Amino acid sequence: MRIAMISLLFLVFLGIGVDPLLANFDLEGFPEPYRRQLTEVLDQAGGNRDQLVKTLTVANSQGYLEAACFLISQMKENDLDALQADSHTLLEHIEYAYKAKESVPYSLPEGLFFDYVLNFKIFSEPVTAWRRQLFETFYPLIKDVNSLKEAALVINRWMAENIKLLGSQMVAAPVLHILKAGIADKEQLSTLTVAVLRSVAIPSRVAYTNYGVQQEGREFWVEVYIQDRWIPLYPDDPENFGDFSKVAREHHHNLAKVFARPCFLKIDRTSEYAELGEILVRISGVDQPVSVAVHIFNSGFWLPAVEKQADSQDLIQFKMGKGKYLLTVGAENQKALLQKITVNQSETIQCYFNFATNKSEMLEKRRGEK
Repeated sequence: MRIAMISLLFLVFLGIGVDPLLANFDLEGFPEPYRRQLTEVLDQAGGNRDQLVKTLTVANSQGYLEAACFLISQMKENDLDALQADSHTLLEHIEYAYKAKESVPYSLPEGLFFDYVLNFKIFSEPVTAWRRQLFETFYPLIKDVNSLKEAALVINRWMAENIKLLGSQMVAAPVLHILKAGIADKEQLSTLTVAVLRSVAIPSRVAYTNYGVQQEGREFWVEVYIQDRWIPLYPDDPENFGDFSKVAREHHHNLAKVFARPCFLKIDRTSEYAELGEILVRISGVDQPVSVAVHIFNSGFWLPAVEKQADSQDLIQFKMGKGKYLLTVGAENQKALLQKITVNQSETIQCYFNFATNKSEMLEKRRGEK
């Protein structure tokens, strides 16, 4: 009777599809740089752990282990991706990223493939399997071009001609839903454009301003890597391909901060698009870490453009586009200190915050080099 019960349990175990390879999975022998992050992601994946383990196992058998390690390890920054990404989706991204790399008629710059081609995460969109369909749709359009730049322009023109840009802000949507709808806000259009570019092995990323100094809302566009540098691509305006001055012109030359995002990181790109001024912050009267933020008035509120954590003894520096800002400095159990300032290009402003007296003041403005 006992043997029969054990046999029955074994059959039930097999019947529910539990793969012994997944049950006994460990990270021994995996690339050292990824092990810690993979352990964290697999722990946070909960019931989706087996999907991620299956991805690693299958990719390893196909010679794509490092690619799978890269995609899964970056989920550490977003629990939702770890909970939702399935093996079919991840393996499709790996297969078709390499297929595109091997098929396109131009060479791919070294060191950019994982972050800016293989990477399925673009901005705030959900994880979906978009790469195969986009490759099959757009590869025929670029297969006979002579250069990466020419291929990027082909995609740029297609976007401008086929996707209608809406002024109102919409919710984040899956890439293929945006393509099917044929309409998008600026964030969605930039997300779709990057997905299409990556599907044909063009290194690309979303660029954006958090908030405008004089205009409401945010601005989005795309950057592509061509001839050893990142240059702007405007999905709805191919005539201004590569023109860094376009964003500043259309925003009254008031760009506070410009960022680019390969995934969950933010890369400060302001100096490429705007003339900068400098803010130097000195703090006294407190002996603990402080939080210093630069805020922009936008959409009826003072909104944080950039924030830094620092020791109170540090000289804290910000490089900002010209405009009016609110500086705030806070520390635990201390009243926040505020100072309004105006930044002009090639100008350095020094501000002093004293927690002992609860006062702030602007000490000096001086002109200098950019």
